[in-house]
Amino acid sequence: SAPIQLKGVARLRARSRAYSLGPRQAPSGFPLWQAMGQCSVPCSHRACPPEGELVVPRPDALQRLGAPGLRLDSAASLGAGARDEKGEETPTTGLGSDQPPSAWNLSTHGSAAEGSADEDAEAGGDGLPATPSAASGAQRARELLGRLRVCEAAEELGRENSADWSPRSDEALRSELRFQLEQLQWALGRLAEHPGMQALHAGGSEVEADAGCLSQALLGVPLPPGPLPSAPEASPKSLAKRDVMEITIDLDDEGRQVDAFLEFLPNGTISGQWVAKNLPIPLPLILCMVQEVDLVAELLPFVVSAGLVHQFPSNEADRLVRIASKPPIPFVAGFEAVAQRLGFDLLDTPWKGLCLVECGPTWGAQAGDTPRWRGVAQPASAFPSFKQVDVKSIAALARPGGENGELTTIVVSVTVDAKLPRSLLPQWLVAWLAKTIGRFIYQRALEHVSKFDSTEHGRRLREHDTSFYSDLHHRLEEFVRREAEAGRRDAEPPWAA
Repeated sequence: SAPIQLKGVARLRARSRAYSLGPRQAPSGFPLWQAMGQCSVPCSHRACPPEGELVVPRPDALQRLGAPGLRLDSAASLGAGARDEKGEETPTTGLGSDQPPSAWNLSTHGSAAEGSADEDAEAGGDGLPATPSAASGAQRARELLGRLRVCEAAEELGRENSADWSPRSDEALRSELRFQLEQLQWALGRLAEHPGMQALHAGGSEVEADAGCLSQALLGVPLPPGPLPSAPEASPKSLAKRDVMEITIDLDDEGRQVDAFLEFLPNGTISGQWVAKNLPIPLPLILCMVQEVDLVAELLPFVVSAGLVHQFPSNEADRLVRIASKPPIPFVAGFEAVAQRLGFDLLDTPWKGLCLVECGPTWGAQAGDTPRWRGVAQPASAFPSFKQVDVKSIAALARPGGENGELTTIVVSVTVDAKLPRSLLPQWLVAWLAKTIGRFIYQRALEHVSKFDSTEHGRRLREHDTSFYSDLHHRLEEFVRREAEAGRRDAEPPWAA
């Protein structure tokens, strides 16, 4: 049916709670954001109407969606298709909003300073509804996605049809979940074969027993259920034919170190794997130091600029970031890289940690159009004289440890194209850079943690305007408690049972 326009109701104020429209903005009980065919907040999409206008189907079309009684949450709009000024439907990813993360808070939690474990317990232990409601299914999947729990979100969406299901919004959510699952599939495939990851793995039988939602393909995307127990080692003869380096970075006098393995491939790509075990830094603080990308120069050497390029709406870890650095390499002005970041909560899987994935955007362009990635225009270089680094891929897993979660183990697999000839990267320079950077980051991080509350990181962690940090902190606390209980049970003699 022909669309109608509602004037002056497009703007939503950023709050830490779920948002709803007042009685003057929409017919009561209609899932407006889900059905209207455009973003629920002011955006930069060319296909969306100007600010102050909403283009929606007529009420009879809304009724056919079968969703009376639903709340008008902003979360329901994730990736809905768009309509142009003429009312004609146009394809869109729904991922190009310039709104801050607070405007896309998919949960009903308050700010990081609000909420409690008691509230989470009433909601079912994870802050989500304890019992299915008319708005479960796709709505619950969106909430799980907003909390980095992509695997559970995909599993939940497979249980449709819930009362809030609609072909357009559900397909957009499926597309977003598939995209993130495919990135996770690649990352876990790399980490599964990582020697450091295998050393942390207790055995193959445990993986099969605890695989949970990873035991089956999610939305058609199979994921490795856990680290491989072992992998065949390369023979000395095989290694002799490859351009490889093994580097040990001593971090302190207490035996902590980073074990790194680098390989320089014939096409100019550098592949690296490294692991750092039982670092004396709690994972919530590491999470904050990684997430606040504009402050990375306080922790990394040689960084001259870093910042957020674009925040996608699925969750706060889904973003484009830019980092420019100027290491002391002869004849090189510096390096600049723009990367897509994604985060995954895998605490309830055999991976037992938080996973960070970075990849280089594939900037595609139609004739006469600006190259884009997921609807975002390719940014101009901030440092034209710097070499543009192609971030092929970074997969990292951080696992909490220690009796109270005071330790963190980090496993990383990275592939980059530095666009430098091998002759400019002699062995001694690579080893010196690796050790210098590794020790600098570790010592600077320890200094930062010792006064964390007085730093800008500490202020942001306390005053963050959504529940992103508090939700993950609660999840990590629960994980450490479960692991401690499991350890105590395993330590009991058989007759104690």
